[in-house]
Amino acid sequence: MKNIKKYYVAFIKNYKKLFALFIFFVILAWTLTAINPIFYKLFTNNILSKNWIKLIQLLLIFGIFNVITNIADVFTWRTQGLLIIKLKRDLQLKVFNKLQELDMSYHISRSTGSTISIIKRGDSAAELAFVLFHTFLGGPLLSFVIAFVILLQVSHTIALIVFVFSAIYVCVTKILLSHNFKCRRLFHIDEDKISGKVADNLMNLVTVKHFAKEEWESNNLSNLFKPWYASFVNYDKSFRWLGFITDIIQTLNMVTVLFVCFLLFRKGSITPGDFILVFSLISQLNRELSRFIYNYREFNKSLVDIEKYIGILNEQPLIKDPECGYDTKNINTLIDVKNVTFNYPNNTNAIFENLNLTIQPNEKVALVGKSGAGKTSLVTLLLRFYDVVAGGIFIDGINIKNFKKHDLRSLFGTVPQDPIMFNDTIKYNICYGKPTATNKELVEACKTANIYDFIESLPEKFETQVGERGIKLSGGQKQRLAIARVVLANPKIIVFDEATSQLDSESEREIQDAFWKINKDKTTIIIAHRLSTIIKADRIIVFDNGKIVEAGTHEELLKNVDGTYNKLWKIQSSNIADTIS
Repeated sequence: MKNIKKYYVAFIKNYKKLFALFIFFVILAWTLTAINPIFYKLFTNNILSKNWIKLIQLLLIFGIFNVITNIADVFTWRTQGLLIIKLKRDLQLKVFNKLQELDMSYHISRSTGSTISIIKRGDSAAELAFVLFHTFLGGPLLSFVIAFVILLQVSHTIALIVFVFSAIYVCVTKILLSHNFKCRRLFHIDEDKISGKVADNLMNLVTVKHFAKEEWESNNLSNLFKPWYASFVNYDKSFRWLGFITDIIQTLNMVTVLFVCFLLFRKGSITPGDFILVFSLISQLNRELSRFIYNYREFNKSLVDIEKYIGILNEQPLIKDPECGYDTKNINTLIDVKNVTFNYPNNTNAIFENLNLTIQPNEKVALVGKSGAGKTSLVTLLLRFYDVVAGGIFIDGINIKNFKKHDLRSLFGTVPQDPIMFNDTIKYNICYGKPTATNKELVEACKTANIYDFIESLPEKFETQVGERGIKLSGGQKQRLAIARVVLANPKIIVFDEATSQLDSESEREIQDAFWKINKDKTTIIIAHRLSTIIKADRIIVFDNGKIVEAGTHEELLKNVDGTYNKLWKIQSSNIADTIS
């Protein structure tokens, strides 16, 4: 709740003039509406006294009042609309930017589907909360105060009865709503699980179909709907009790007030016009009180919907930028890993302990070893997706913590094992590495990556849509697009992360050819399972359980008969021979 208040206050300060104008029209419109029953009293008394001239004057004034009220309503909704669109825009940008800022550990630990559900629900709730808070909570509250003041002029007894019943109404409603909000939160938990499951299914639909698990997935989703349905029933039940009890209180209020009016009228303490005034005010009050409570409920429901959305803004990245980072323009890419100890958050098992490694500028270094040996973990540390627990990583003698994350990561260009493409054109995906690239640069990058001829063979060429996550492309085509993207970005350090481990021999050969063309003047880190792809490397580093157990060229490592690399080479050579035979 503090986060919501903090953001709301900041938003008002940004648009204080427009907000002040909006509040003025809200007050004007609701005040004019609230005093309408006074005219009903005056009409009644003048009709009974047959004062026709005054009655006509009152009708004219009444008409003018209503025209002004309608004008105030128009400007209320107009200014409110402008504020809402600014609120939604600013909030969406803040949340989006915060999500971009947060660490990989934050995103890995959360379901994408649940995050999307929170954003979608929160965006709608932000708009609704603004409308309800100012127009449908502030307005009825103002109307109630005005009506209560008018009732005091008619009868203190009637005003007291209305006040007591209204207080009972509010207190009972508050108790019932607290239960309602609790049910709403529980319902959200189950709803987010369903959203997460649906998103996970859609993102892995190819796997589902490969294994013919459509029915399995449907049953899993159906099982999630069971607690969701129970939560909804409890939530809906809390609504019904709220409506039933509050309706009874309102009915008792109306009957009691009208009975007292009847007694006062018999005594001659009030006029027929007063009776009409009280009746109109009570009807208006009950209507506005019902609206107030309904909108209060909806407002708090919106707060429940928005709290996780706004809560994203309160998340803080674990990996923080220095206040003033070093310039990376003249970096020579000498990488030093010194006494590094590291374990992933919430995992006490150390990936590295006192790891030391130096990579010279323009050196081509390959990292090999069994899965889980620490190869990819080292790259994630170089990119500062995580920070080391002890020791340090240095580039040209500067601790990478002293670079801005953006500047540090701009030094690197990565070709991952499974490149993920944006659901856009081939051109968009390649130029993501350099949005300002010319057509000539784009073509040259594609030729270097051995993908140009394939693109030219397509009907729409560079404007071809690749589909979500690049589903319309083969693995080799995506790899070559990723290489073209790195070529355009022109980084100082290239990371080739097991980029050919799942490809056929022809695709592997094309990618290898492209890869060795682009890394001539670059510091290069190659993570590989297929040892045949790293024979040309200047140095091969062999990892085992987070430790470097061997280092050298391909020929040097093969000379160590009992070495880990030699054993891996023999296993892979044997597998290839078995496959051929």
